[in-house]
Amino acid sequence: MKPLRFYTSVLLGKLAVRSSRLFRFGGTSYPGKLALSIYPSILKELGEKLKLKVFITGTNGKTTTARVIATILEGLGTEFVHNRAGANLIRGVCTSLIERYSFRDSLCNAVGVFEIDEANLRLLVKDIKPDTIVITNLFRDQLDRYGEVDKLAGIFRGIAEANPDVTFIVNADDPLVSSVTYNIPINALYFGIDYKNEESYSSIADIRSCPFCDETLAYSKRYMGHQGVFECLACGFKRQEPDIVAYNINSGLDSSSFDILFKDKSFHIDVRLPGIYNVYNTLSALLSCYSIGIPIEKSIENLSNVRTAFGRGERLNLKGKTVYILLAKNPASFNEIIQLLSNKKDIVVLLIINDNIQDGMDVSWLWDVNFEALMERSSLIVASGRRAYDMALRLKYGGFDIDRLLVEENSLKALELAIEKSDRDEIFVIPTYTAMLELRKKLESLGVTKGFWKD
Repeated sequence: MKPLRFYTSVLLGKLAVRSSRLFRFGGTSYPGKLALSIYPSILKELGEKLKLKVFITGTNGKTTTARVIATILEGLGTEFVHNRAGANLIRGVCTSLIERYSFRDSLCNAVGVFEIDEANLRLLVKDIKPDTIVITNLFRDQLDRYGEVDKLAGIFRGIAEANPDVTFIVNADDPLVSSVTYNIPINALYFGIDYKNEESYSSIADIRSCPFCDETLAYSKRYMGHQGVFECLACGFKRQEPDIVAYNINSGLDSSSFDILFKDKSFHIDVRLPGIYNVYNTLSALLSCYSIGIPIEKSIENLSNVRTAFGRGERLNLKGKTVYILLAKNPASFNEIIQLLSNKKDIVVLLIINDNIQDGMDVSWLWDVNFEALMERSSLIVASGRRAYDMALRLKYGGFDIDRLLVEENSLKALELAIEKSDRDEIFVIPTYTAMLELRKKLESLGVTKGFWKD
């Protein structure tokens, strides 16, 4: 028999979810925070009830990878719990469990699919022992919160060493991620790509040296940033041969197609996800489902149901224009999006830069983004957000014609300005995280989109 505080925390948590969404707050974190304050063991006790648990962490791609896994499970009729709205701290995971839990259904038949903030993974693993941990990639992101990326890699390696019975799904092309499981006797599955048009999207790489001996890494192929086919000629650390690899990749703004090789079998895949980065996300999701007993063929059959997550390649219609919202959180994701737009000419772009805690308060990383490539193909750029003038200054010093540069701090007014000044059918909005949420909330009030927790 559970103590009264357990039931009280669940009931009040559920009430908080409904109240928050009734008043359009989203209800993604506060209900879990409330429940934990009443009954601190609620997360652990609900998590233990789950049949299987998959954690997804890393710098970029957590939300989309979790979305792909959840879509596959849904297509197969498998019960699951998913922090779909992207609340990836402890209280957000707790909210998703409380919302799904009922006193008649104890969660014992459900699979937990949780994207986890990098800094919270160690704490979550203690409360909810996962069966599978996915590490998408590691790039510089919010240095004021996380510190340098090699520090995170070290933390993740410690988790791997302490949990040898957990299956790790690892990005073979990322030397930092590969270092997490290198020479540790655990079950690890690797994903990677073989891309014929390999190139470095910018000269910025978050690491250049071997994580183990600090000698410079040698690359035979470099895809983006520090991801590629690498080897340390000093100590022998190198890219692991992927268990699943994508090739013949054709990726655009609206969709991607590619072939994969898995256990000597080839499959063709079409997904409605943009960019090379989502090829990686799809591979990691397929391996994750395989790790929990789903045949690869069954997973592939359900990829046709996958849709972009809110703000991550989302396409909206406003005042006769097609508006693309392409979330960018750091130099790596910005450069990936700029590369995605490389075949466009005379485009209109809205850059919305915030410096809230969730974005990272240090925006000096703007100087590491290859905005020069974006300037070459832009007829108009509008800078917006809390750091609109920092963004405008970066563009000015990058050589962009200030006659084609506008500044408007209010994101909705900035979007309307971009539409007004443009003779193009498409507007490309590239916001940071909180800027994306703020703009979507404003668009929701106009009936253009729906709440992100409903997406």
